[in-house]
Amino acid sequence: MKRSKRILAALSAGIFALSSFALHIGAADAQAVEVDGVMTSFVSSFGKVSYGGKSRVSFKTLDEGIAAVNNGGKVVFTGTSALSSDTLGTGGPVIIEGIGTKVTGNCIAPASSVINAANDLTFSNVSFKFAGEGGGFVMNGHNFTTEGEIDTFHTVSYPSGAKKYSPLMNLFSGDATEDYKYTLTSGTFATVALSSGNVTANSEMVITGGSYEKLVVGSLDGKNDGDMKVTIAGGDVAELIIGAENGAMNGNITVDITGGNIGSIKTGAYGENASFTGSATITVSGAAVNKIDDSGNGKTDASVIYVSNTISDLEISENAKYNSILSIKGGSIIPVFEGGKLSGIKAYDDFDCEAEKLSSESGDLLPANGIFALPEGKYSGKVVSSLNLGINDNANYVAGYEDGTFLPQNNMTRAEAITLLTRIIADEATVKSGNFENNFADVDANAWYAKYIGFFDKAGLLNKIGDGENIEPSKAITRAEFVQLIYNIERLLDEDGITYSEYSKLVYNVSASIENAKKYKEFSDVDYTNKYSNAIYHAVVNGYVNGYADGTFAPDGNITRAEVVTVVNRMLGRKPAGTAGAVFSDISGHWASSQIVAAAGTYGTDWTRSADVGTAADGTAIPEYVKLLMNEKKPTALAKAIATHIYKMGTEATVAKDITAEQKTALKAAIDELKTEARNKNTSVINGSPDDLKTYIYSHSIGPYVREVVIESKKPNTDPVEIVQTSDTHFNLVNALDEEEKNPSVMSTKIGRTWLANGVSVTPVARAMEYARYSDLTIVTGDILDYLSHGCKELTIKNLFRVDTDIMACLGNHDTTRVMQGTVPDPTSYESRFELIEEFWIHDALYESRVIKDKVMCVVVDNGTSKFVEEQVDKLRADIEKARENDYVILVFFHIPISTRNPEDTEVPTITGDGDKINYYTKLGNSSGPTKDFCDLLVSNGDIVKGVFNGHEHGDYYTEVLATYKDENGNIVDTVIPQYTLTSTVYGNVGHVIKITVK
Repeated sequence: MKRSKRILAALSAGIFALSSFALHIGAADAQAVEVDGVMTSFVSSFGKVSYGGKSRVSFKTLDEGIAAVNNGGKVVFTGTSALSSDTLGTGGPVIIEGIGTKVTGNCIAPASSVINAANDLTFSNVSFKFAGEGGGFVMNGHNFTTEGEIDTFHTVSYPSGAKKYSPLMNLFSGDATEDYKYTLTSGTFATVALSSGNVTANSEMVITGGSYEKLVVGSLDGKNDGDMKVTIAGGDVAELIIGAENGAMNGNITVDITGGNIGSIKTGAYGENASFTGSATITVSGAAVNKIDDSGNGKTDASVIYVSNTISDLEISENAKYNSILSIKGGSIIPVFEGGKLSGIKAYDDFDCEAEKLSSESGDLLPANGIFALPEGKYSGKVVSSLNLGINDNANYVAGYEDGTFLPQNNMTRAEAITLLTRIIADEATVKSGNFENNFADVDANAWYAKYIGFFDKAGLLNKIGDGENIEPSKAITRAEFVQLIYNIERLLDEDGITYSEYSKLVYNVSASIENAKKYKEFSDVDYTNKYSNAIYHAVVNGYVNGYADGTFAPDGNITRAEVVTVVNRMLGRKPAGTAGAVFSDISGHWASSQIVAAAGTYGTDWTRSADVGTAADGTAIPEYVKLLMNEKKPTALAKAIATHIYKMGTEATVAKDITAEQKTALKAAIDELKTEARNKNTSVINGSPDDLKTYIYSHSIGPYVREVVIESKKPNTDPVEIVQTSDTHFNLVNALDEEEKNPSVMSTKIGRTWLANGVSVTPVARAMEYARYSDLTIVTGDILDYLSHGCKELTIKNLFRVDTDIMACLGNHDTTRVMQGTVPDPTSYESRFELIEEFWIHDALYESRVIKDKVMCVVVDNGTSKFVEEQVDKLRADIEKARENDYVILVFFHIPISTRNPEDTEVPTITGDGDKINYYTKLGNSSGPTKDFCDLLVSNGDIVKGVFNGHEHGDYYTEVLATYKDENGNIVDTVIPQYTLTSTVYGNVGHVIKITVK
């Protein structure tokens, strides 16, 4: 026994000696190395760190790691490490980066309560534990940057009481003679002061996240003679002080608040000996600001201007300091300084073109030399653009060359195509004077086409053109790219219905090639994988462009100048007068000579536009053209789509301002005739009775089960609007491209997901779409793709987007996953999968809205991740404002239901379907952040939002969301918003729809 103990003791001693030797050698070998061109040291108490796919020998302490990059570099560390030095960056800029998944796993514990910066400091994925109150960084005029997450151990409140960690961190500038910048992405701070000493330099701060008890934009103490520029795009700021808390602020301050939450803004001088001269310009857009507060007791001689799109919601203290408070809708405002003083503002519209005026009920403000004088006091108005964005049917949009030729067979470059289309949708002189920044590396700022490309980029019209970095302006544009530009334009501009002349233009375009339209099939060279396919079929359905006799479209073929003007003339509804003209010397005898003359010529001489092109005297154009396309023995899907498009455009045209009483009567009669023929009323009751639409379901002769909803509009005695919703199409297919690609997640789903496999859901979806054909709008909610595969994408495009090119569709939780009962996890991010969806989706997959018959606004929103995002909140807020201004009602469609906010709704009974009951009280909406903001917008505008429609729950349900609204006297009125949940359209192989009639 004793011998065994001696052996164990000897072994232990040997192991200890070896490990001591190994650790000693490891510590001795630790040294800074160059990683991606930066001298980098590693710190860990274990002696080694895994970084960049390699095992690195590490120092034991931060002090050692920092000393190893004394001339500037990066320190990578993990664990908790003390920091004995009270100065950082003595030899050069220092980057300290923590590794691992949790920021609290990389903790810096300074021995000193204050760390002085001797150079620029950058922190990433680290937390701080300062020893005493008031601890933090004094930057002495150097840059401070956070990248990704940082954190501070701080006080957290629990139901049982508060648990206190180390004090919050502070950030102070100190003295500064050279320009500096703070970039803050996260963290919990007590005080951040952009100036806290004697500062003669300019400074800048950008905040995208984090929490701040006090944010001082100006002088905390000392004297500041520099200018400040601050952008707040996120985070929570309890108190924002602009000016001087103590000391003197003599420079100009510009604050742009585009996001986040601000408790109060205080602009002025607060201490008795504080002073604030210069000026302060604060713009607020897309952010929550609660109050403009007291201006303090010091001396405030500054000029202060607030500009906000939410100013009416602000509480303004009686002692608030301001010269002007401007509530400006739309566009942007830029302060103008003369001699260091604020002299006025420049106003730009949403497209960065100079504003024509600022308009309000009390009068318009007009610029002098592009500059608006500041109105005193409070002013509410909106930016009136000088751009007048819209399709100008009468534009002379082409010009030849200096030698008098047109060169009709020449290709057109991307820059030339963008310039040509600019002349159609905007005033060219206004675009040339615009404030555009070009974001393409290959577009010289001085190039003749720079402004045009900049305008199209700012307006969001370059989707799928170029690679994001370059646009290759001198490259010949292809047929697909050109129709994509037209698609982008019409998606942007065609949102509030059409005129009767536009409807007539569609009928003419289609009727001009009606025989070809009957033969249209999916082009053999434009399948579902082509990124331009939506644009191509949009152009075909509208009659702008045809394919070739061999069944191809040639999407990658270059488009000639003659072809371009022919397509554009059709888009504009120009019917060439047939004159050859002498406009250009080289077009005589060319097949497109009259089209070219029409493009460059004048109305009445070179081209015409008939109000009733191709129609009979009794206005029976719709049944004639629609029946011609639909009543073939085997009409193609694309021919059906053309017929559907004509029908839906016709219903919209019945409320057009330019339609005569006779035309309206004939048009409505034709529409009624078509709907009556298509919608045979042979039905059988499935549930309930017609006396109670909340529980009534019937089977329609066309095939689907139907629920009906009636909603009162804010415009009674006008034409009703009919919207048909179907839901949960669950297209399930693994096609040949999937088999070739062999994505492991999709392949495992193929094995595990046997429900509806191989496109079984196509039949019930076809029944639902056949019923929806004769409505004003078709909407499909959530779980359209059963999972993200090429096969599911193919079925979606062929059975939805090709059947109805005007359809609206939102995502669900299935659409953005590759794994559905599969066994192989998908390693890709949600964001990357969402980008794949957006490549082929028929509209913006995140949020889309559309106005039908100047009466109802339909909004479709992605909430497949059980949450909403800030962008959706901003867009809904703008749409609610637009609806209120125009007396629209809003119907909102998404996949996952929201909370009714009624505690009694923990068990809501199903009408019919899979389940028995569902808890609507705990559904989406009882959360925080943008999700709560989105739901709050809905439930606080119950007079505008009249219905919520979704799927997801495998059954039919009716609930009511508790809501409110303000009446004309500002009183809060209680109301409810009906919420309709529709079962999956594939259940029972019949198709399921909700028919919504807005009266």
